Amino acid sequence: MARTRRFSARGGFFDDADFDFEARIMLGASACGIGDVGAVLATIDRIADGDAQSWFDAWSALAADFAARGDTALATGHTDTARWAYVAASQYYGKAVVFIDGMADSSAFLPTFRTHRTCWDRAVDASNGLDVRIPVPYEGRELPGYLLHPDASGAHARPWS
Repeated sequence: MARTRRFSARGGFFDDADFDFEARIMLGASACGIGDVGAVLATIDRIADGDAQSWFDAWSALAADFAARGDTALATGHTDTARWAYVAASQYYGKAVVFIDGMADSSAFLPTFRTHRTCWDRAVDASNGLDVRIPVPYEGRELPGYLLHPDASGAHARPWS
């Protein structure tokens, strides 16, 4: 059962300044439409202050949940919802690895990073052509790149306009 998080002695979510900073970033991202504020707050509540494994486990679980939501939405033809869920899942997987170097076993980094990228690529694929993959030549190889087109239809107001 989750406990009710009280503000830390420092007045934030965590006494650990790095944990608190990263938690605030996620809360800000959710306020901008990446993920869900309630899910972020519930996830923060499951993290033990300063415990890298707890951090990883909580964000990874949330990411897996949102990736599954994206899969379900995509399978039922709801591409906008799928795209939103995959972007959130990608963000949450990216947040999961922030403190991985503080874990006893950091071997989860590469598979988690790959899953993060898979979710991002699924979001791009679910964009109905709005976003496209663009290979970027670099030292005889190609790096992944993305062109994110703004919606020029006028149907969706840009939040900064």
